[in-house]
Amino acid sequence: MDSSVFEIKVKCIENMQDTAASLVQSQNNLTRDEKKALMTSNAFSRLDKAEIDNTRAEKESALKLAMRYYLLSLSQCDGNNLSVFRVISLWVDNPGLDLEDASDADSGPLGQLLHAIPSWKFITVLPQLAPRMSNENTPFARHLKQIIKTCAIDHP
Repeated sequence: MDSSVFEIKVKCIENMQDTAASLVQSQNNLTRDEKKALMTSNAFSRLDKAEIDNTRAEKESALKLAMRYYLLSLSQCDGNNLSVFRVISLWVDNPGLDLEDASDADSGPLGQLLHAIPSWKFITVLPQLAPRMSNENTPFARHLKQIIKTCAIDHP
């Protein structure tokens, strides 16, 4: 997440967890009020962690939804080809995005939608894609190589 508020919250929770862990180790020496404060802190820590996990899940869901609609637009319409820049931007900024998730049975996995886009639409973004090629065997690298290979074959 790029939000400073979110990052501060994550750091704060990590600090609270470290403090709680050290207090748990010395729990025998704590007073009744300190034990009560520790239990309260642990409860709030669990709530904050759940909130952070929920925020990350919402971000992932919004990212997949945005990618899906940009990809559908590119594959079904020749009028708005500028969306390819947004697709590439989102994809490159989130290389761990699971393009094989088939949660939407109607339009298929994102990877299938990505490869349904005509190769000529990727020609303008090849300068942004080529430097990201690698020998890694990650889904990102495999899809990237396939796009570049298709462009090279279709447009020598």
